[in-house]
Amino acid sequence: MTFKEIALPDWPVGGVDAARMRDAVDQWVRSEAVAELVRAFHGTPPHGTPEEALAQLVAFCDVWDYRRGGLERSEVVAVDYPDHIDDLVHDAARALGLAGRGQPSADRYDHVLVLGGGPRTARARSEFAASLLRGGVEGGAVAGLSSLRPMGPGELEFAAAEGMADARVEADVMAAALVRAFGVDAPARQRSGVTPAGEPWRVEAYGPLTVLAAAGNTPGKRANTQDGFVGWAAMVGGPAPSDRILVVTTDLYVPFQHAAAVLLLGMRYRCGVETVGLDVLEYGQWLKPSTQTAILQELRAAILGLASLVAVP
Repeated sequence: MTFKEIALPDWPVGGVDAARMRDAVDQWVRSEAVAELVRAFHGTPPHGTPEEALAQLVAFCDVWDYRRGGLERSEVVAVDYPDHIDDLVHDAARALGLAGRGQPSADRYDHVLVLGGGPRTARARSEFAASLLRGGVEGGAVAGLSSLRPMGPGELEFAAAEGMADARVEADVMAAALVRAFGVDAPARQRSGVTPAGEPWRVEAYGPLTVLAAAGNTPGKRANTQDGFVGWAAMVGGPAPSDRILVVTTDLYVPFQHAAAVLLLGMRYRCGVETVGLDVLEYGQWLKPSTQTAILQELRAAILGLASLVAVP
């Protein structure tokens, strides 16, 4: 089934008013792709007022919460759904922005934020970001947003095989991957500290590149996407209202992470925000194809993220 592609909420320089944001979210919520997914999982498509439809979808999307109990994405056990569900999920993903949103709309941005993760993710996203800038997009300042999460044995093995044997935490591989992808030959300048809550952070600069190991907002928990945006604005970026930010991630995370960037950067600083994601199939040497379970999990994250945008007074 081919669905009409639905635009994610736009956030140009200066932002948009609440009515325009509500309408954009409502079009996504009431789309044919969402309706067919909900029906396939034995639900009733969202209906009523925009507020009612969104509330219904937020309540329903718990059916796609495969991380119950706070599991990491890598710990989720994939569900083997039948072929017709697989086809539906992949078609809907493209329509809803979880695939096929890899090309920026403009040719110049003031900041490019490459979102981090494990070593495979860092390698792929760094190469993707570099390819965009080599392909005609002017990027201004480039920053990798990562964390101080210690890597596991498998990740350490992969990092070593990729020539990053000294890497121990996520930010180490983010730095090594960015430096390699952009061909930068500059010594690292580092500063670090702890938050008032005692959570550590670190900023490293490699010539034109910056890598932030953000502090987690929850004691004992690694920094997440939201922590990265907040930490970057406070310790690295400080975006001006006239700035345009390009967020670079992986395809299926685009809607959720776009919503987070709009909420935490666009709405706070009135800067422009756009988000693009690499196609995992084009980076198969590092990344595996997205499972139905992973797509549905990130669909839930997208729903909750978009809901947060219309909850702002």
